[in-house]
Amino acid sequence: MTAKERLRDILYAGLGPDIYLADRARQLHRAIGLLADDINAAGFGELFGTVQNAAVGELTLNVAKLFERPSTRYPVRSIPAVIAVLQERASELKPMEPMPALADFSRAGIETSSLESVFGEAFTRQLGTLLQTSCPDTKKADACELSRSLETMRASRDKAIAHNEAVDRDSLPRAKWSEAESLLEYAKNVSAGLAMAYFSSAWTDDFGRFGKTDDAGVAASQLRRLLKAANIPKAAV
Repeated sequence: MTAKERLRDILYAGLGPDIYLADRARQLHRAIGLLADDINAAGFGELFGTVQNAAVGELTLNVAKLFERPSTRYPVRSIPAVIAVLQERASELKPMEPMPALADFSRAGIETSSLESVFGEAFTRQLGTLLQTSCPDTKKADACELSRSLETMRASRDKAIAHNEAVDRDSLPRAKWSEAESLLEYAKNVSAGLAMAYFSSAWTDDFGRFGKTDDAGVAASQLRRLLKAANIPKAAV
């Protein structure tokens, strides 16, 4: 597999779908939460509580996957895997739209001034360095807010969702929704920058809105229609 094929695979078969699933789960959970009182009053609390729990699991698993470290045993599709490609195979990658991509990288909190005067292989190497520095990593949890959020989500995944270890779940650190959303926003903007830089593909609009966000909201919209049909009062709003 060429370096560009590998990068395309990570973006289009990994990061993009995982972002979509995490975004869908968040929007679905939020839609249920906004109608919680009326859902409970109508006697559907157990059903939709179960749906919410499933959404939490899907969000946690997919956000954690976005930041999975590369493994020698099996390939992963994650931002750290992208960084490895950029750093190890920079000479094979030719940026197509590097300058338009800077806006997305900036929205991820990356200082892009050092990318403005480099091109080709030098751009790719410098981008790899910047992503290595900015990418959340549990090893940096003491010094980086996003890394602390990732550590919390990974603990939830490993101890309570994926492996169901014999621990007191109430003792686990719990990721706040704002922390999950911050990690998701970082992944969205980095992925959009990579798609533009190397494939001339616009994943965000001129205002930085992620293109698949509306698609990810379809399930939440359908839920509201279903509850409206079931005469849940606020769902009609």
